[in-house]
Amino acid sequence: MTEVKRKGSKSTKDIPKDIFELLNNGQIETANLVEWLAVDQRILLENLLKQVERTKYLKPILADIDSLKKQTVNTINESIGTGLLLQATKNKDTEILKIISAHTSDLVRCWATYTIGRNSKFDIKQMLQKIQPFAADKHFGVREICWLAVRPTIAKHLMLRLGSWHMKQKFHNSILCKKSYGNLITLQIEFIFLLLQYTNGFPYYYKITINN
Repeated sequence: MTEVKRKGSKSTKDIPKDIFELLNNGQIETANLVEWLAVDQRILLENLLKQVERTKYLKPILADIDSLKKQTVNTINESIGTGLLLQATKNKDTEILKIISAHTSDLVRCWATYTIGRNSKFDIKQMLQKIQPFAADKHFGVREICWLAVRPTIAKHLMLRLGSWHMKQKFHNSILCKKSYGNLITLQIEFIFLLLQYTNGFPYYYKITINN
């Protein structure tokens, strides 16, 4: 059966009740950003855990969400993902990680990206290999969130490899680095997941910009 592609509503109030229920139940993907932002991730999480008979995971994860200083779609997304990783590790539950990685709901798959990006057992090469399918996901939300999930680890390893703020012209003069004692330097790294290559376990291609 061919899946019918929906256009999605232009505003939250326009989302049909039946569609909203399907989204919160994890039975369909969000069709656009409006729907993606409208899904109640707490309800989605509860429904997921009921479906897979792991309701004991719910209370501690909800507690983590409630403790967030700033509750946004992205911070809640991250909190649920890291919470699921913690519960899976604590209960030696590898099956739940497989379930969410291949789930129908795009938001559930977003949670799965954090079980990779926040997993300290993976070295940088393992992490990038495991995140690659999410970077190629058909849904825009999963592709975006998988980058957020691995960005801190990539930034950390990049700086370890560079060793200092001093870089030469091998980045085609597109980078300006200064060692500054008074200014904060923000390092933003973007890379192409689908063209991952490795040099000694490190991604070959990076586009790097420094904002001073």
